Amino acid sequence: MVSKPQSYTRVAPVVAREIRDALAVVQAMHALAVRAAVPRLTGDDLARMRAANDAFVRALDAEDPAAAVAADDALHAVPIVACGNEALAETIRRYTPLLRRLERRRFSSTAARASAARHDALIDACAAGDTETAVALSGAIWGGLEAEAAAEEEAAGTGAARDGTPARTAGS
Repeated sequence: MVSKPQSYTRVAPVVAREIRDALAVVQAMHALAVRAAVPRLTGDDLARMRAANDAFVRALDAEDPAAAVAADDALHAVPIVACGNEALAETIRRYTPLLRRLERRRFSSTAARASAARHDALIDACAAGDTETAVALSGAIWGGLEAEAAAEEEAAGTGAARDGTPARTAGS
């Protein structure tokens, strides 16, 4: 929000670079959470993750992106809580709101089915105690939003390439 006291309050524009930066931080923090959580996860934790993924699939079937985001949050919250790192949790809470539009876009598309399958694989790796596979899958899950970030950037007409340099246009 941008505001001037006793004058106006407006939603600040989201800058594509801020979204990409937030995605990189959130992706890294989730991977760190999974790495620390896998040895600590209980049967109840895994059951909560499975229930959240079931809710995620039901939300996709109902074409309800808001419910899909809530179920996705519930699934990913399990390793965050299990790892016990409050600084990590706070960092994720701080930067995740910048990614909500990307998540809604993804969860409104057929690409969301791949997220559900990755969730299943993540849960299986966690249950098997396979930390390295779980970390890689966490990275793939959050990395899936990179395509949405690029689409968001393109839709905003920023004309910036992924490295921040101006994009070439036809005839240039």
